[in-house]
Amino acid sequence: MRLTEIAFRNIWRNKRRTLLTMTAIAVAALVIVFMFSLLEGLKYDQRNTVIKFTTGHIRIRNADYERNELLNPLQYNIKDYKQVLKVLNSVEQVDMLSPRIQFGARFGVDKDTYGVYKKEFDARGLGVDFTTEDQFQDLNIYLKKGGSLPEHNEILLTIGLAHDLKAEVGDTFDLFIAQTMGGLGFNSRNVRVSGIVEFPVATVNKNLFLMPLDDVSSLLRMDVQEKKSAIEILIILKNPDDIKSKAEKITAALNQANIPSILYDPAQPPAKDYEGLVVTSWTDASAWYAWLQMADISYNLIAFLFFILGTSVIINTIMMIIYERMKEIGTIAAMGMTGRQIMLLFFLEAFFMSVIASFLGVIVGAGLATALGKLDMTQAFEGLDFDIATVIVLRLNIRSVVFTFIYSVVVASLASFIPTIKAARIEPVEALRST
Repeated sequence: MRLTEIAFRNIWRNKRRTLLTMTAIAVAALVIVFMFSLLEGLKYDQRNTVIKFTTGHIRIRNADYERNELLNPLQYNIKDYKQVLKVLNSVEQVDMLSPRIQFGARFGVDKDTYGVYKKEFDARGLGVDFTTEDQFQDLNIYLKKGGSLPEHNEILLTIGLAHDLKAEVGDTFDLFIAQTMGGLGFNSRNVRVSGIVEFPVATVNKNLFLMPLDDVSSLLRMDVQEKKSAIEILIILKNPDDIKSKAEKITAALNQANIPSILYDPAQPPAKDYEGLVVTSWTDASAWYAWLQMADISYNLIAFLFFILGTSVIINTIMMIIYERMKEIGTIAAMGMTGRQIMLLFFLEAFFMSVIASFLGVIVGAGLATALGKLDMTQAFEGLDFDIATVIVLRLNIRSVVFTFIYSVVVASLASFIPTIKAARIEPVEALRST
Protein backbone atom coordinates (compact mmCIF):
# COMPACT_ATOMS: atom_id res chain seq x y z
CA MET A 1 0.00 0.00 0.00
CA ARG A 2 1.34 3.43 -0.91
CA LEU A 3 2.26 5.93 1.84
CA THR A 4 -0.28 8.49 0.61
CA GLU A 5 -3.12 5.98 1.06
CA ILE A 6 -1.86 4.96 4.50
CA ALA A 7 -1.51 8.63 5.54
CA PHE A 8 -5.02 9.55 4.38
CA ARG A 9 -6.47 6.50 6.14
CA ASN A 10 -4.55 7.25 9.35
CA ILE A 11 -5.99 10.73 9.81
CA TRP A 12 -9.48 9.20 10.20
CA ARG A 13 -8.43 6.39 12.56
CA ASN A 14 -8.59 8.66 15.60
CA LYS A 15 -11.36 11.14 14.79
CA ARG A 16 -11.08 12.97 18.11
CA ARG A 17 -7.36 13.63 17.66
CA THR A 18 -7.82 14.64 14.05
CA LEU A 19 -10.69 16.98 14.95
CA LEU A 20 -8.55 18.67 17.61
CA THR A 21 -5.66 19.18 15.18
CA MET A 22 -7.83 20.45 12.33
CA THR A 23 -9.78 22.76 14.64
CA ALA A 24 -6.56 24.41 15.85
CA ILE A 25 -5.33 24.94 12.28
CA ALA A 26 -8.74 26.16 11.07
CA VAL A 27 -9.15 28.62 13.95
CA ALA A 28 -5.65 30.02 13.37
CA ALA A 29 -6.38 30.49 9.65
CA LEU A 30 -9.80 32.00 10.42
CA VAL A 31 -8.37 34.55 12.86
CA ILE A 32 -5.58 35.56 10.48
CA VAL A 33 -8.02 36.07 7.56
CA PHE A 34 -10.43 38.05 9.73
CA MET A 35 -7.67 40.24 11.16
CA PHE A 36 -6.32 40.89 7.67
CA SER A 37 -9.76 42.07 6.54
CA LEU A 38 -10.05 44.29 9.64
CA LEU A 39 -6.61 45.82 9.13
CA GLU A 40 -7.25 46.35 5.41
CA GLY A 41 -10.50 48.09 6.38
CA LEU A 42 -8.68 50.31 8.88
CA LYS A 43 -6.08 51.32 6.31
CA TYR A 44 -8.66 52.10 3.64
CA ASP A 45 -11.06 53.97 5.96
CA GLN A 46 -8.31 56.08 7.52
CA ARG A 47 -7.02 57.12 4.12
CA ASN A 48 -10.56 57.76 2.87
CA THR A 49 -11.37 59.85 5.96
CA VAL A 50 -8.34 62.08 5.43
CA ILE A 51 -9.08 62.51 1.72
CA LYS A 52 -12.81 63.13 2.13
CA PHE A 53 -12.78 65.41 5.17
CA THR A 54 -9.38 67.10 5.15
CA THR A 55 -7.27 67.12 2.01
CA GLY A 56 -8.94 65.60 -1.04
CA HIS A 57 -6.49 63.95 -3.44
CA ILE A 58 -5.26 67.47 -4.18
CA ARG A 59 -5.83 70.67 -2.20
CA ILE A 60 -5.57 74.25 -3.45
CA ARG A 61 -5.03 77.17 -1.07
CA ASN A 62 -3.61 80.67 -0.99
CA ALA A 63 0.12 80.52 -0.21
CA ASP A 64 -0.23 82.97 2.71
CA TYR A 65 -3.05 80.89 4.22
CA GLU A 66 -0.76 77.85 4.12
CA ARG A 67 1.90 79.80 6.07
CA ASN A 68 -0.54 81.14 8.70
CA GLU A 69 -3.14 78.36 8.87
CA LEU A 70 -3.27 78.24 12.68
CA LEU A 71 -4.43 81.87 12.78
CA ASN A 72 -7.28 81.14 10.31
CA PRO A 73 -6.44 84.25 8.24
CA LEU A 74 -9.60 84.64 6.15
CA GLN A 75 -8.08 87.48 4.14
CA TYR A 76 -5.73 84.99 2.47
CA ASN A 77 -8.27 83.23 0.35
CA ILE A 78 -8.99 82.03 -3.17
CA LYS A 79 -10.59 85.10 -4.74
CA ASP A 80 -13.30 84.48 -7.32
CA TYR A 81 -13.16 80.75 -6.61
CA LYS A 82 -15.86 80.06 -9.22
CA GLN A 83 -13.45 81.09 -11.95
CA VAL A 84 -10.91 78.65 -10.49
CA LEU A 85 -13.57 75.92 -10.52
CA LYS A 86 -14.19 76.52 -14.24
CA VAL A 87 -10.51 75.97 -14.97
CA LEU A 88 -10.36 72.84 -12.80
CA ASN A 89 -13.48 71.37 -14.45
CA SER A 90 -11.68 71.63 -17.79
CA VAL A 91 -8.91 69.31 -16.57
CA GLU A 92 -9.67 65.79 -17.75
CA GLN A 93 -8.31 64.01 -14.65
CA VAL A 94 -10.58 65.92 -12.22
CA ASP A 95 -13.67 64.06 -11.01
CA MET A 96 -15.13 66.11 -8.12
CA LEU A 97 -14.49 69.54 -6.58
CA SER A 98 -15.29 70.89 -3.13
CA PRO A 99 -14.77 74.62 -2.42
CA ARG A 100 -14.76 75.20 1.34
CA ILE A 101 -14.46 77.82 4.07
CA GLN A 102 -13.54 76.76 7.60
CA PHE A 103 -14.40 79.15 10.40
CA GLY A 104 -15.14 79.37 14.11
CA ALA A 105 -18.59 80.25 15.43
CA ARG A 106 -20.78 80.23 18.52
CA PHE A 107 -24.44 79.35 19.10
CA GLY A 108 -26.61 81.10 21.67
CA VAL A 109 -29.30 79.07 23.45
CA ASP A 110 -32.15 80.01 25.82
CA LYS A 111 -32.47 83.76 26.30
CA ASP A 112 -33.44 85.02 29.73
CA THR A 113 -35.85 87.90 30.37
CA TYR A 114 -33.08 90.40 29.66
CA GLY A 115 -32.25 88.86 26.28
CA VAL A 116 -29.00 87.30 27.53
CA TYR A 117 -28.23 83.76 26.47
CA LYS A 118 -28.13 81.23 29.30
CA LYS A 119 -25.83 78.94 27.34
CA GLU A 120 -23.38 79.40 24.51
CA PHE A 121 -21.68 76.65 22.51
CA ASP A 122 -18.49 76.95 20.48
CA ALA A 123 -18.58 75.20 17.13
CA ARG A 124 -16.59 74.63 13.96
CA GLY A 125 -18.26 75.81 10.79
CA LEU A 126 -17.69 74.51 7.28
CA GLY A 127 -19.04 76.42 4.32
CA VAL A 128 -19.61 74.17 1.31
CA ASP A 129 -21.39 74.16 -2.02
CA PHE A 130 -24.15 71.62 -1.41
CA THR A 131 -24.76 71.09 -5.12
CA THR A 132 -21.37 69.34 -5.27
CA GLU A 133 -20.72 68.46 -1.62
CA ASP A 134 -23.55 65.94 -1.52
CA GLN A 135 -21.60 63.77 -3.94
CA PHE A 136 -18.19 64.61 -2.46
CA GLN A 137 -19.06 63.51 1.10
CA ASP A 138 -22.09 61.27 0.38
CA LEU A 139 -24.13 63.54 2.64
CA ASN A 140 -27.47 61.85 1.96
CA ILE A 141 -26.07 58.58 3.30
CA TYR A 142 -25.31 60.20 6.67
CA LEU A 143 -28.41 62.41 6.80
CA LYS A 144 -30.90 61.45 9.52
CA LYS A 145 -34.53 60.87 8.62
CA GLY A 146 -36.67 63.96 8.27
CA GLY A 147 -33.80 66.21 7.28
CA SER A 148 -32.71 67.81 4.03
CA LEU A 149 -29.67 69.62 2.69
CA PRO A 150 -29.51 73.33 3.64
CA GLU A 151 -30.68 76.19 1.52
CA HIS A 152 -30.29 79.94 2.22
CA ASN A 153 -29.86 80.67 5.97
CA GLU A 154 -30.04 76.99 6.89
CA ILE A 155 -27.44 74.72 8.46
CA LEU A 156 -26.68 71.02 8.77
CA LEU A 157 -25.71 69.93 12.30
CA THR A 158 -23.54 66.94 13.15
CA ILE A 159 -25.12 64.66 15.71
CA GLY A 160 -22.80 65.67 18.58
CA LEU A 161 -23.50 69.37 18.17
CA ALA A 162 -27.22 68.68 17.77
CA HIS A 163 -27.14 66.79 21.07
CA ASP A 164 -25.42 69.69 22.87
CA LEU A 165 -27.88 72.23 21.45
CA LYS A 166 -30.83 69.86 22.02
CA ALA A 167 -31.70 70.68 18.42
CA GLU A 168 -34.28 69.11 16.15
CA VAL A 169 -34.89 69.62 12.45
CA GLY A 170 -36.73 72.94 12.02
CA ASP A 171 -35.31 74.62 15.14
CA THR A 172 -33.72 78.05 14.78
CA PHE A 173 -30.63 79.43 16.51
CA ASP A 174 -28.62 82.64 16.60
CA LEU A 175 -25.20 82.09 15.07
CA PHE A 176 -22.37 84.45 16.05
CA ILE A 177 -19.08 85.14 14.29
CA ALA A 178 -16.23 86.91 16.12
CA GLN A 179 -13.74 86.94 13.24
CA THR A 180 -14.51 88.18 9.75
CA MET A 181 -12.17 88.66 6.79
CA GLY A 182 -11.06 92.04 8.12
CA GLY A 183 -9.90 90.52 11.42
CA LEU A 184 -11.83 90.85 14.66
CA GLY A 185 -15.33 91.76 13.59
CA PHE A 186 -18.69 90.76 15.05
CA ASN A 187 -21.48 89.38 12.85
CA SER A 188 -24.53 87.23 13.46
CA ARG A 189 -27.37 85.50 11.69
CA ASN A 190 -30.46 83.55 12.63
CA VAL A 191 -30.28 80.10 11.05
CA ARG A 192 -32.64 77.14 10.73
CA VAL A 193 -31.61 73.49 11.19
CA SER A 194 -32.47 71.73 7.94
CA GLY A 195 -31.00 68.36 8.91
CA ILE A 196 -28.73 66.35 11.21
CA VAL A 197 -25.88 64.15 9.98
CA GLU A 198 -23.79 61.46 11.65
CA PHE A 199 -20.45 60.99 9.96
CA PRO A 200 -18.34 57.85 10.60
CA VAL A 201 -15.67 59.99 12.33
CA ALA A 202 -16.04 60.75 16.06
CA THR A 203 -14.18 64.09 16.11
CA VAL A 204 -16.08 65.40 13.07
CA ASN A 205 -19.37 64.66 14.85
CA LYS A 206 -18.45 66.57 18.01
CA ASN A 207 -19.02 70.23 17.16
CA LEU A 208 -19.18 70.66 13.38
CA PHE A 209 -21.94 72.22 11.31
CA LEU A 210 -22.22 72.77 7.57
CA MET A 211 -23.62 75.88 5.89
CA PRO A 212 -24.06 77.04 2.27
CA LEU A 213 -20.81 78.50 1.00
CA ASP A 214 -22.33 81.74 -0.29
CA ASP A 215 -24.01 82.36 3.09
CA VAL A 216 -20.69 81.84 4.87
CA SER A 217 -18.87 84.09 2.42
CA SER A 218 -21.39 86.84 3.14
CA LEU A 219 -21.37 86.23 6.90
CA LEU A 220 -17.58 86.47 7.03
CA ARG A 221 -17.60 89.49 4.69
CA MET A 222 -15.52 87.63 2.14
CA ASP A 223 -17.63 88.57 -0.91
CA VAL A 224 -15.80 91.50 -2.48
CA GLN A 225 -17.35 93.21 -5.55
CA GLU A 226 -19.69 90.25 -6.00
CA LYS A 227 -16.74 87.89 -6.39
CA LYS A 228 -17.15 85.02 -3.98
CA SER A 229 -14.12 83.73 -2.08
CA ALA A 230 -13.21 80.33 -0.64
CA ILE A 231 -10.41 79.25 1.67
CA GLU A 232 -9.62 76.02 -0.15
CA ILE A 233 -10.70 73.75 -2.97
CA LEU A 234 -10.43 69.98 -2.52
CA ILE A 235 -10.10 67.83 -5.63
CA ILE A 236 -11.00 64.18 -6.12
CA LEU A 237 -9.35 62.59 -9.14
CA LYS A 238 -10.89 60.01 -11.46
CA ASN A 239 -7.79 57.87 -10.98
CA PRO A 240 -5.67 58.60 -7.89
CA ASP A 241 -2.58 56.86 -9.27
CA ASP A 242 0.45 59.11 -9.80
CA ILE A 243 -1.18 62.07 -8.04
CA LYS A 244 1.85 64.36 -8.33
CA SER A 245 1.90 64.27 -12.13
CA LYS A 246 -1.80 65.16 -12.17
CA ALA A 247 -1.16 67.97 -9.67
CA GLU A 248 1.42 69.30 -12.13
CA LYS A 249 -1.19 69.30 -14.92
CA ILE A 250 -3.64 71.17 -12.69
CA THR A 251 -0.98 73.73 -11.81
CA ALA A 252 -0.18 74.22 -15.48
CA ALA A 253 -3.88 74.67 -16.35
CA LEU A 254 -4.29 77.35 -13.67
CA ASN A 255 -1.23 79.26 -14.84
CA GLN A 256 -2.41 79.04 -18.43
CA ALA A 257 -5.64 80.72 -17.28
CA ASN A 258 -3.59 83.55 -15.69
CA ILE A 259 -4.21 82.27 -12.15
CA PRO A 260 -0.73 82.28 -10.50
CA SER A 261 -0.11 78.82 -9.04
CA ILE A 262 2.79 76.62 -8.02
CA LEU A 263 3.06 72.95 -7.11
CA TYR A 264 3.94 72.47 -3.45
CA ASP A 265 7.34 70.90 -2.89
CA PRO A 266 8.13 70.02 0.77
CA ALA A 267 11.83 70.32 0.00
CA GLN A 268 11.40 73.87 -1.34
CA PRO A 269 8.36 75.71 0.12
CA PRO A 270 7.02 78.82 -1.67
CA ALA A 271 9.06 81.99 -1.25
CA LYS A 272 7.83 84.41 1.43
CA ASP A 273 6.88 87.03 -1.15
CA TYR A 274 4.84 84.58 -3.25
CA GLU A 275 1.10 85.39 -3.04
CA GLY A 276 -0.48 83.00 -5.57
CA LEU A 277 -2.14 79.63 -5.11
CA VAL A 278 -0.44 76.46 -3.89
CA VAL A 279 -1.45 73.10 -5.35
CA THR A 280 -0.70 70.33 -2.83
CA SER A 281 -1.09 66.57 -3.24
CA TRP A 282 -2.58 64.84 -0.20
CA THR A 283 0.69 63.01 0.44
CA ASP A 284 2.34 66.39 1.10
CA ALA A 285 -0.57 68.01 2.98
CA SER A 286 0.44 68.62 6.62
CA ALA A 287 1.34 65.57 8.69
CA TRP A 288 -1.53 63.34 7.61
CA TYR A 289 0.38 61.21 5.14
CA ALA A 290 3.24 60.65 7.59
CA TRP A 291 0.69 59.73 10.27
CA LEU A 292 -0.97 57.23 7.92
CA GLN A 293 2.42 55.71 7.11
CA MET A 294 3.07 55.25 10.84
CA ALA A 295 -0.39 53.70 11.22
CA ASP A 296 0.36 51.38 8.31
CA ILE A 297 3.54 50.18 10.04
CA SER A 298 1.55 49.59 13.24
CA TYR A 299 -1.07 47.56 11.40
CA ASN A 300 1.61 45.47 9.69
CA LEU A 301 3.16 44.81 13.10
CA ILE A 302 -0.23 43.69 14.45
CA ALA A 303 -0.65 41.39 11.43
CA PHE A 304 2.83 39.95 12.06
CA LEU A 305 1.99 39.26 15.72
CA PHE A 306 -1.17 37.42 14.69
CA PHE A 307 0.89 35.39 12.24
CA ILE A 308 3.29 34.47 15.04
CA LEU A 309 0.35 33.52 17.28
CA GLY A 310 -1.30 31.45 14.56
CA THR A 311 2.01 29.79 13.70
CA SER A 312 2.69 28.83 17.34
CA VAL A 313 -0.80 27.33 17.68
CA ILE A 314 -0.35 25.23 14.55
CA ILE A 315 3.19 24.08 15.39
CA ASN A 316 2.39 23.23 19.02
CA THR A 317 -0.70 21.25 18.04
CA ILE A 318 1.08 19.23 15.35
CA MET A 319 4.05 18.49 17.61
CA MET A 320 1.82 17.49 20.52
CA ILE A 321 -0.16 15.07 18.36
CA ILE A 322 2.96 13.39 16.93
CA TYR A 323 4.73 13.10 20.29
CA GLU A 324 1.61 11.32 21.61
CA ARG A 325 2.07 8.70 18.88
CA MET A 326 5.55 7.53 19.86
CA LYS A 327 4.37 3.94 20.47
CA GLU A 328 2.79 3.92 17.03
CA ILE A 329 6.08 5.12 15.55
CA GLY A 330 7.92 2.35 17.41
CA THR A 331 5.48 -0.26 16.11
CA ILE A 332 5.78 0.71 12.45
CA ALA A 333 9.57 0.99 12.82
CA ALA A 334 9.67 -2.55 14.27
CA MET A 335 7.63 -3.71 11.26
CA GLY A 336 10.45 -2.55 8.99
CA MET A 337 9.51 1.00 7.96
CA THR A 338 12.58 3.17 7.54
CA GLY A 339 13.10 6.53 9.25
CA ARG A 340 12.65 8.33 5.94
CA GLN A 341 9.34 6.58 5.29
CA ILE A 342 8.13 7.42 8.81
CA MET A 343 8.95 11.10 8.27
CA LEU A 344 7.16 11.11 4.92
CA LEU A 345 4.12 9.33 6.37
CA PHE A 346 3.62 11.89 9.15
CA PHE A 347 4.36 14.74 6.76
CA LEU A 348 1.58 13.53 4.45
CA GLU A 349 -0.83 13.18 7.38
CA ALA A 350 -0.11 16.75 8.49
CA PHE A 351 -0.38 17.93 4.89
CA PHE A 352 -3.82 16.35 4.34
CA MET A 353 -5.17 17.68 7.64
CA SER A 354 -3.78 21.17 7.07
CA VAL A 355 -5.22 21.41 3.54
CA ILE A 356 -8.71 20.53 4.75
CA ALA A 357 -8.53 22.62 7.93
CA SER A 358 -6.90 25.66 6.30
CA PHE A 359 -9.48 25.65 3.52
CA LEU A 360 -12.32 25.54 6.03
CA GLY A 361 -10.64 28.22 8.17
CA VAL A 362 -10.13 30.75 5.37
CA ILE A 363 -13.64 30.11 3.98
CA VAL A 364 -15.26 30.67 7.41
CA GLY A 365 -13.01 33.70 8.08
CA ALA A 366 -13.86 35.25 4.72
CA GLY A 367 -17.54 34.45 5.25
CA LEU A 368 -17.52 36.00 8.72
CA ALA A 369 -15.88 39.19 7.45
CA THR A 370 -18.39 39.39 4.59
CA ALA A 371 -21.38 38.71 6.85
CA LEU A 372 -20.37 41.31 9.44
CA GLY A 373 -19.59 43.87 6.73
CA LYS A 374 -18.52 46.56 9.16
CA LEU A 375 -17.70 47.16 12.82
CA ASP A 376 -19.04 50.17 14.71
CA MET A 377 -16.16 51.35 16.93
CA THR A 378 -17.79 54.65 17.95
CA GLN A 379 -17.74 53.93 21.68
CA ALA A 380 -14.20 52.48 21.57
CA PHE A 381 -12.84 55.58 19.79
CA GLU A 382 -14.97 58.08 21.71
CA GLY A 383 -12.07 59.53 23.71
CA LEU A 384 -9.72 59.97 20.75
CA ASP A 385 -9.02 63.52 19.67
CA PHE A 386 -8.08 63.04 16.02
CA ASP A 387 -9.98 62.19 12.87
CA ILE A 388 -10.28 58.42 12.70
CA ALA A 389 -13.04 56.40 11.11
CA THR A 390 -15.30 54.93 13.81
CA VAL A 391 -17.20 52.61 11.47
CA ILE A 392 -14.69 50.19 9.97
CA VAL A 393 -15.72 48.39 6.79
CA LEU A 394 -14.13 44.94 6.70
CA ARG A 395 -12.31 44.51 3.39
CA LEU A 396 -11.27 41.12 2.08
CA ASN A 397 -8.05 40.91 0.14
CA ILE A 398 -7.95 37.81 -2.09
CA ARG A 399 -4.16 37.75 -2.01
CA SER A 400 -4.09 37.68 1.80
CA VAL A 401 -6.74 34.92 1.87
CA VAL A 402 -4.73 32.77 -0.57
CA PHE A 403 -1.50 33.55 1.27
CA THR A 404 -3.05 32.55 4.62
CA PHE A 405 -4.22 29.23 3.15
CA ILE A 406 -0.81 28.40 1.67
CA TYR A 407 1.01 29.63 4.78
CA SER A 408 -1.10 27.48 7.13
CA VAL A 409 -0.59 24.37 4.99
CA VAL A 410 3.18 24.91 4.75
CA VAL A 411 3.61 25.63 8.48
CA ALA A 412 1.55 22.63 9.60
CA SER A 413 3.27 20.29 7.14
CA LEU A 414 6.79 21.41 8.01
CA ALA A 415 6.01 21.33 11.73
CA SER A 416 5.53 17.58 11.46
CA PHE A 417 9.24 17.15 10.67
CA ILE A 418 10.41 18.47 14.06
CA PRO A 419 9.12 15.58 16.24
CA THR A 420 9.28 12.85 13.53
CA ILE A 421 12.99 13.46 12.90
CA LYS A 422 13.64 12.80 16.56
CA ALA A 423 11.24 9.86 16.68
CA ALA A 424 12.67 8.25 13.56
CA ARG A 425 16.17 8.20 15.09
CA ILE A 426 15.31 6.34 18.31
CA GLU A 427 15.26 2.59 18.59
CA PRO A 428 11.85 0.87 18.16
CA VAL A 429 12.11 -0.71 21.65
CA GLU A 430 12.69 2.73 23.24
CA ALA A 431 9.78 4.20 21.28
CA LEU A 432 7.48 1.37 22.40
CA ARG A 433 8.39 2.01 26.06
CA SER A 434 7.43 5.71 25.84
CA THR A 435 4.25 6.83 27.64
